[in-house]
Amino acid sequence: MPPKSLVPSTRNRSAPSAPNSRQKATPETAEETQASNQQRLEQLASLENRKGQLSQDLRKVEGQIYELESRYLDSCNPQGNALKGYEGLLAKQTSHSRKPPARPTERLFSGSSVSRTGR
Repeated sequence: MPPKSLVPSTRNRSAPSAPNSRQKATPETAEETQASNQQRLEQLASLENRKGQLSQDLRKVEGQIYELESRYLDSCNPQGNALKGYEGLLAKQTSHSRKPPARPTERLFSGSSVSRTGR
């Protein structure tokens, strides 16, 4: 067995330290720091405005989905539709009674929204 001094050690071996990407070669002046902070604040304000616009658009689209789904559920046959299935149409017993309003469990599309507010 070779002497310990000739065997390379596998303990405490670390990769050469890479320079930190946040560290800069030269320190910033107060004016540069202030300008950088101002630019970040403007970016943040722009992103917040964009988020608000997207939230409004999402609410509009969800409202449209809810209305279209309501129209479909109101206009389809009470014994069967694409969401519930058509087994009711094949049954011998037919009901000509008034159709009940759509239940929340029948609302497959508007009920699947992540931001659903529970209409």
